[in-house]
Amino acid sequence: MHAPGYVADTDAQAREELYPHFKANRDRIGRERGWGPVTREQFEAEAAHGALSG
Repeated sequence: MHAPGYVADTDAQAREELYPHFKANRDRIGRERGWGPVTREQFEAEAAHGALSG
């Protein structure tokens, strides 16, 4: 199972620190696959209920 994670003192802090790195990686992959740039709203949805949720 592939289960990346990121830990900080709070969930909010973890999201703030992770987002720039997540966006850069996802946008790079997206360019290769013809996807548009990821939005903060998409990231927050993944963090709350998707692949990034705990």
